[in-house]
Amino acid sequence: MNKDLEVKKKDQSSIKIFLSNRLNTMNLLTFIAIGVACSTVFYMINFYIKYLPGDIFLNQSMNSLSQVLANVVTIFLSKNVSNKKGLTIAFIMCVASCSLVIVS
Repeated sequence: MNKDLEVKKKDQSSIKIFLSNRLNTMNLLTFIAIGVACSTVFYMINFYIKYLPGDIFLNQSMNSLSQVLANVVTIFLSKNVSNKKGLTIAFIMCVASCSLVIVS
């Protein structure tokens, strides 16, 4: 009986075994949605930076500095905060940045 179970597990790929658990599947779909949302916001802000009022070179410089700051904050968050709190903080920062772009 144990040998049959081992043979079945060897026949299945590791992704099938992982996705057979409903919680893993839901977590994976949630993570994919979060990644798509964050990436879309990030690239749309970079794309629409040229439409903001003011000097385009100054706007792009400020955008570059904010990206450097974001990388530093990301390193800090990944080392000192749990994943759940880190993603929550990232979402709050995305909402704040989108709100600032919409208001301007």
